[in-house]
Amino acid sequence: MVEPANRDNGDGNGDEAARGDGAAHGDGIDLTSRWEQDATTEGAARETAVPAIEARGLGCLTRRGWVYRDVGVRAESGTVVAVVGPAGSGRSALLLTLTGRMAATTGQLRVFGRALPEQASDVRAVTAVATLNEHVGFDATQLVSEAVGEHLTFTGNRRGGFDRFAELSEVVGFTGRLHQQVHELSAIEATLLHLAVAALGRPDLIVLDDADRGLMPAEHARIWAAIRALASSGPAIVASTTATVEDHQAVHRIDLSTQA
Repeated sequence: MVEPANRDNGDGNGDEAARGDGAAHGDGIDLTSRWEQDATTEGAARETAVPAIEARGLGCLTRRGWVYRDVGVRAESGTVVAVVGPAGSGRSALLLTLTGRMAATTGQLRVFGRALPEQASDVRAVTAVATLNEHVGFDATQLVSEAVGEHLTFTGNRRGGFDRFAELSEVVGFTGRLHQQVHELSAIEATLLHLAVAALGRPDLIVLDDADRGLMPAEHARIWAAIRALASSGPAIVASTTATVEDHQAVHRIDLSTQA
């Protein structure tokens, strides 16, 4: 399942997320009020001048060494941030940190003005994880309609949900059919499905791990075009990749290639 924006009953310290629980679950989800907001007022964070992401000297140090370090970026709503690096460079961990699901150990981080890790629960409430390596995703045997319906039920947003999904499918260019099983989708269609579903709850920030996974080189342009199209509708999007990202494909770039 795509890990949606959620509101939890925690104390905001992100302890559960640091253990990895937040990426797989989503306790205490209540998105009904956000779902019913008018399109011109949804996402209070987007109505302010504060940046979507503001990071300085961000790093995560464990007993095994640095997961990532010296990350700095300032990104606005509606922009795309590419996190570039090979396997083992800390891309997935950084995405979790940016969404309040894993704590950094050094540096400063604010997401829509909310300080992390102190306000981790607030950040989780306005962010969504579309994919996270093998930990966040859909059951391959599910029908597309089941995957979408499960997400809508999980977030409490079933009313008008499939109409919203149809709109988002058009935005990102998803052409799969509702009666298809997920495993029948091509790699790029599966990624587009994850993007569309992640946006159903109208999060202010969406992260997408391994955007280029399983794609042919010729398909890279299509996935980045879809990411830009979705970002243009409002949310900031952070996508990780192992491939080279062209200047026109992302407004900001975080290079972790030297940290593997």
